Formats: sequence, structure tokens, C-alpha cells
Amino acid sequence: MLKISLYLAISLVSFSAKSYSFELAIGGSGVDEGDDRYRPATSLHIGYTPSVFTRVHTYGRKMGPFLERTAVTNLSYRFAALDSSSSIYAGIGASLLWEHTSYEPTDTSTTEADERNQYNFGTCFSLEYRVPINTIYLSFIWDSHLFLAGEAGLLMVTARKHFLGINTGIHF
Repeated sequence: MLKISLYLAISLVSFSAKSYSFELAIGGSGVDEGDDRYRPATSLHIGYTPSVFTRVHTYGRKMGPFLERTAVTNLSYRFAALDSSSSIYAGIGASLLWEHTSYEPTDTSTTEADERNQYNFGTCFSLEYRVPINTIYLSFIWDSHLFLAGEAGLLMVTARKHFLGINTGIHF
């Protein structure tokens, strides 16, 4: 009886270690906001289980007195795109967009500084090709985010953001 309980405990521990492995990855990506010009962005990937992950892309730019910062976060469900032994994965989930815009005039006597934060919810579809190397991996990602364009959502107008990137990560 003790032997059977020991085998059962070992098999449950090994199953849970395979099912709930934590992964962490960082990398770079390019973002397209519908103007066919890719701008550099950074990405952070956190995998909670083999099926559930969060990916955050951040980017920004400074144009004279204007500063623009954007972060796109998604919580997605990942599954094998072709078969269970494939290195190609697809994901579908929800996205949150945060845009921060500020204006700092060089001459403060003419206009006042202004700062705005905007949020939007949307959907995410992603494809990933993963190259495993022991506990580390290299992944090539494509994330597509669709957001309702503010009040124009009633008119079925959408805003989109596409990310192409490369991440390097590790499994825990």
C-alpha cells in the first residue's frame, strides 16, 4: 500500500510539474498601428501554465514637447496550432490598451502643460513559433490586437495594433 501511494504521489508531482510550469521571457518587437510603419517596442511574456499567458508590449516616442507612451497587455489561452507535437502555437484572449500623452511646452508663458491617459479593451489573436533549447527557448511571435475605436465602436470602427517580435525565455 505504501508503495502504491508513493508511486501515485510521484506521478502526481511529475504531472503537476509538467502542467503548471512557469515561464518568463523578454524580447523586442515592432509595432504597426495601421500606418504600415513599424516602430520599436519591448515585450515581456509571463506564462502561468502551459495554456495561459500574459504578454505586455510597451513603446513610446518623444516629438518636441509631446511625449507618447503606450502599453498593450493581453491575457490569452494558448493551444497547439497544428498538432500536440508542433512548435507552432496559437492564442486567443483579451487585451487592455493604455495610452499616455503629455505636452510640456518649452515656453511656459504661452500655454499650459497637459497630460492625458486613455484606456481601451479589445481582443487578441497570436501566433508563436517556439524553438526549445533545454529549459530556455527562442520564440518568434505575431500578436494582433483589435480595439473598438472609442465612441465610433457603435459604427463598427476598430483600431488595430500588430506586433512582430522575438523573445528569449526560460521555463521554471
